[in-house]
Amino acid sequence: MGWSETSEGFETMADRLRLGFIGCGSHSSRTLQPNARLVDQIELVGMCDLDATKAQAAALRWGTAAYDDVEVMLAEAAPDAVVVVGPPTMMQPLTKEMLGRGLHVFTEKPAGGNGRTGAGAGGGVPGVGDVRNGCNPLAAFAGERACAGDCNRGRIR
Repeated sequence: MGWSETSEGFETMADRLRLGFIGCGSHSSRTLQPNARLVDQIELVGMCDLDATKAQAAALRWGTAAYDDVEVMLAEAAPDAVVVVGPPTMMQPLTKEMLGRGLHVFTEKPAGGNGRTGAGAGGGVPGVGDVRNGCNPLAAFAGERACAGDCNRGRIR
């Protein structure tokens, strides 16, 4: 995915970020998904939830594919990044697994029950974005795409 400068001097992304959601509950559906949809550089490629009805409702709403299995979503939708949203007991292992697979991960809070178990204890893990911002559009496109790799090697704090 490349970034280039336009004649006006603004950076634009040549390719859109392929984003999948893991977790389609009420908070994901009412807050995070609508904000992701507002970012032109994001292409929503899949909605995944263990509850197939929730995944289907989100996919229908945003015009993308529904999955009830993360493995299938990763294989078929091939996202560049995922938003992991749910309870800490779900977020911690999935965040670590997705990072281990080389995916960028956007999450709303430390992916764990406390500072010792959270992925990065609230930030500082390469590839983990924190989207809990009040002025969202997916937290200003995840910290201007994690400072374009220039600040702390892509870490968002």
